[in-house]
Amino acid sequence: MEHQNTSSTNLLDSLSANINPITNKLTNTFGLARQYAQERLGTAEEVTLLPETYCHLEKRVDNLAQAQASFLKVSRIFNDSTYDRPMPIISAPWEDMDDDDDDEHDGKKRPIITLLHALAHSAEQGSEALGVDDPLGAALFRTAETFNKMGDARVVMDRTIAARVNNNTHLASAIKEASRARRHVQSLRLALDALKHKYRTARPDRRDSVRMELQMAEEQYAEAVQNSFDRMQQIVTDSEPFQHLVDLVVAQAVYYKEAYELSTQLLPQLDEILVVQESLHRHRQ
Repeated sequence: MEHQNTSSTNLLDSLSANINPITNKLTNTFGLARQYAQERLGTAEEVTLLPETYCHLEKRVDNLAQAQASFLKVSRIFNDSTYDRPMPIISAPWEDMDDDDDDEHDGKKRPIITLLHALAHSAEQGSEALGVDDPLGAALFRTAETFNKMGDARVVMDRTIAARVNNNTHLASAIKEASRARRHVQSLRLALDALKHKYRTARPDRRDSVRMELQMAEEQYAEAVQNSFDRMQQIVTDSEPFQHLVDLVVAQAVYYKEAYELSTQLLPQLDEILVVQESLHRHRQ
């Protein structure tokens, strides 16, 4: 009989040990839900306010994230160099392009990637139809050569921007981690305020136990706020957005410089053909 009583007692102790954590978890969850609902309704007795510097930093991070997202939404156009290519034109991919100036690559025509490549392709067709001995055929041939080179340079610019600006995910990852830390702060703040309510309404024999919970919650909350603050501070002081702008402008400057040089090399050749053609035209009048 005594053995049976001992077994029953052990069973009850085991059940109690398993039930108490579940009960505490349910109580804490209910406390969080009640605190959240009261705050939403504006009936919460007490709401722990975050430091003003923290709130100001949150706004700065949000504004930075929005500015970065808006900028990348446009700059991602450079990820696909066909953004200005005439739609009816079908072309091979960039990988088919050769590094030399030949119009053929392994028996295939040069790929038409950009508007410049499309113009070059059209000029090539005109030149082939007229022949390079014809003044306009010769002018179209030289224009096609130049436009192909300019198109290739444009693709290099696009790829540079895509790699150095659009596909750099360091800042985006940092913002994501900071957002997770901020959500953790809000969760701990709700738990802290729920415990404050629990402490105010606790029975005298439970106050010491709840006070210890409250002290631990305050320490966890303070630590989380500091961690979140540090993460956000790193974001607003990061030089990456500035470097992205520099990389974009440099890539464009390199392209436009090369396009200018190619154009200025082509113009005297076209002017020479134009002068001859005008002279012939005048003599035939």
